[in-house]
Amino acid sequence: MKKYTAYEFKQISLVINTGMTVIHSFLAIFFYYFNIRFMFLFNVGSVITYLLVFIAIKKQAVRTYITVSFTEVIAHMTAAVICCGWNTGFSYYCFGIIAVLYFLKYLYASKSGFKYVAENVSFIAAILFVSLRVFTWFFRPMESIPELPQKIIYTANTVIIFAIVWFSLFMYTKTSTINENRITQMAEFDELTQLFNRRKMIEILMTIRDEFKGKIFLTMFDIDDFKKINDTYGHDAGDYVLSTISAMISKACKEDKHAVACRWGGEEFLLAHEISQLRKDRDGELLIRRICNMVKRYDFNYGSEHIVITLTAGIARLTNDLTVEQAIKKADDNLYFGKKNGKNQVVFK
Repeated sequence: MKKYTAYEFKQISLVINTGMTVIHSFLAIFFYYFNIRFMFLFNVGSVITYLLVFIAIKKQAVRTYITVSFTEVIAHMTAAVICCGWNTGFSYYCFGIIAVLYFLKYLYASKSGFKYVAENVSFIAAILFVSLRVFTWFFRPMESIPELPQKIIYTANTVIIFAIVWFSLFMYTKTSTINENRITQMAEFDELTQLFNRRKMIEILMTIRDEFKGKIFLTMFDIDDFKKINDTYGHDAGDYVLSTISAMISKACKEDKHAVACRWGGEEFLLAHEISQLRKDRDGELLIRRICNMVKRYDFNYGSEHIVITLTAGIARLTNDLTVEQAIKKADDNLYFGKKNGKNQVVFK
């Protein structure tokens, strides 16, 4: 689950708090018009409360914001039902409270003190809902509202509750989808190069082997003298070289549409390339030589330093009599042969 951020708190809380301020402003006008003095004054107090809550939002005081807001909602709901009766629909805010609370619990799960807030307040809301229902069986409302205005306020309250529940579920779905995508990104991609990681590449290769009927070539790349780059120019320069080469490999794979690559580890990359069964085996080298030449000709400039970079590559064909692991080992052996015999070359034997 992603961590709470001040930006998310501010954006979401501003929307909710603005909405609550507007709602209570209209309620204050409604109760003033029908001369229900107690609820008019209560809603004026609610508007002032929510205006002050904007200060808590600005200071990112999450606990203060949630405590004040939900206390006000529960107090207002209780007062409105006792004063105006069950048929005004104010009791339904219990359902809105529960929906918002569980969304906030998901969003701010990493903040201390939020572990059981949703459960505890939801339990209180449920008890309050039943208690108010029972109360209205035995006691008449303190104020009498004409039938038409009562229907209007009931309809308005139900629409608002539906909007609150919808907003909470919409935001929960949106946030959880973003989180899942981030988790997938972390699980499947290398952070520095944004290529697939080793584990995901093995998974892809297993799928390709089972489904593709043409020729599959595996290429292991290695950046020549990479340790010297780190030792001479620093690890930031090394990261720059890795990310730049990764971008080139990624671009070549997208243009080819039948190739996929990963960061195998350190300065090594593994690329899988599919070609038609009708093409010659040597055609499997064309993409690899293009990538190597692209890297060799590129101007790697880090700060004021110009760095000359070359790649050595070992290619192996993934055949029916080889497992994925065996084909990778063969590509790695060809890479090792190239490194031992001059580097800056493509070995396919």
